Amino acid sequence: MDEPVDLDALNRVWERVASPRDSGGDPGDRTRAQLTRFIRNSAAAGGMYTLLASKTRGSAAEGTFRRLAREEADTERQLQTRFFLLTGDTGAAPPVHPSAPSVSGAVREAYLAELENAKQLDAFSVFAEEGGLYRELAQRERSHAAALHKLLERMI
Repeated sequence: MDEPVDLDALNRVWERVASPRDSGGDPGDRTRAQLTRFIRNSAAAGGMYTLLASKTRGSAAEGTFRRLAREEADTERQLQTRFFLLTGDTGAAPPVHPSAPSVSGAVREAYLAELENAKQLDAFSVFAEEGGLYRELAQRERSHAAALHKLLERMI
């Protein structure tokens, strides 16, 4: 049976990723803005995972956080490459200085952010020229969320 559709949530997503032709904006500007946001999200996530790896040194969680940090760096490079092809600029994110007062709280926040990023990438893939890339990156974000969920199960 189909699940009911949350129309408010659908409208919020639609407003974020609506085709620029519908809103009168330049498609290139909207794409650049969205890519910039994705690049910054990946840089922030990578920085947080690196910090969490250092806070969990010697535990099984350290390896998971290091893997997630590497994958976020790879995502950031892929997005920067796409940004460079569009603009001639790397779109490098500003330096990130994360803080995490509690590891479990930071993991919870990262879990929620990964799920939200996956939704945004999926929504963007509908309108983007290279939709397959963004669907692949969304799947990676869901994989990160699943890994974080497993870590939380071990922490709680």
